[in-house]
Amino acid sequence: MSTLSVHTAAQNNQLHVVRSLISENPKLINALDVDERTPLHWAASSGSTDIVRFLVDKQAEVDLVDNSGWTPLHIAVSAGHDEIVQELVGAGADVNKKNNKGISPLHYAASKSRIDIGRLLISRGADINAKDKANQVPLHRAATTGSLGFIRLLLESSVPPNKTRLNNADRIGKRFDFCFIPFLNLFQATHLSILRWILRMRKLPWPSLMPALIAVN
Repeated sequence: MSTLSVHTAAQNNQLHVVRSLISENPKLINALDVDERTPLHWAASSGSTDIVRFLVDKQAEVDLVDNSGWTPLHIAVSAGHDEIVQELVGAGADVNKKNNKGISPLHYAASKSRIDIGRLLISRGADINAKDKANQVPLHRAATTGSLGFIRLLLESSVPPNKTRLNNADRIGKRFDFCFIPFLNLFQATHLSILRWILRMRKLPWPSLMPALIAVN
């Protein structure tokens, strides 16, 4: 059978096929396809928890990257496969590994408001101030998408030495708090209290945002 078959089987959640192929040729466990993905990448992508467990038990390398620098953990976090994230982290996956764009798993969790996954990553040492190649931290991502739950998670997780920096600016000079502006007209009073707290921490007066508030409303 071809090397590609094991990747296809992992992608299609065909555990019995994966077992058979790897039993015949153990080297297939970390074999790369044309995208430089392993069977573990594809199992993480398709949400095949049983295959992930099988591959991990067979000592698959959990931090191998594809041709875009994605690990299986990046993929599982982005897709929102909570159980697979737990399996990979439990197997020692690097929670701070960055892809070719400098993006960590926590960035993807923040972008897609994967709060439980974010909490797990942070508990395992994910850097809440990690910067991608656009100089954005996870807090930029959460603010840009209006993910109040994830913003709360990041702020509540802000304890030394992993304290959230509130004055991080991306490469075009946009600090995360101003990413809230497009969403202000959707916020309830309890949501605005988060922004007030941020402004107090940055020692900016609440009236400083009034022109922007008027513009979006």
